[in-house]
Amino acid sequence: NLFVAEFIGSPAMNLVEAELERANGAVSVTLGSHRLRVDDEVVGKRPALEGFEGKRVVVGIRPEDLEDAAVSGETPDDHRLSANVDIREDMGSEVFLHFTIDATPVRSEVVREAVGAEAVEATEALAQKEGAPFIARVDRETRVREGSKVDLAVATKRLHFFDPETGAGIYD
Repeated sequence: NLFVAEFIGSPAMNLVEAELERANGAVSVTLGSHRLRVDDEVVGKRPALEGFEGKRVVVGIRPEDLEDAAVSGETPDDHRLSANVDIREDMGSEVFLHFTIDATPVRSEVVREAVGAEAVEATEALAQKEGAPFIARVDRETRVREGSKVDLAVATKRLHFFDPETGAGIYD
């Protein structure tokens, strides 16, 4: 099962439930109060996404596919997430930013079996109070501090999509 392999192989992948929509010819995903436009290139390479329009999907965003928008340069609003930084970890060559977004964490039985019910329940309890936990791996040039707001540029051409019922990756 690809979803489980992706999740287990990369425990830091940010995974949330989202709605996949098409409006004015563009595909987007809504994660809580955030809407990200999906690059046309991704839609072209993953024709099975069309079958999920108007439905719930699981979206995966790797930490390295999030960057402080102040460092990355101009990024359209529909390729950004805004959040308040809870923890800043300076690793020398890079910085890890820990934050939450108001999206629904993954709750599928596939994930529950893969990581254990206790881990999923702990994530759900945190999400009810604070939102879905996320990690961004950003350039060391970031000036963002704990407790401050950050706009993060999302490499939307690197989004991962999974069927929430089967856990399978959505490709072709």
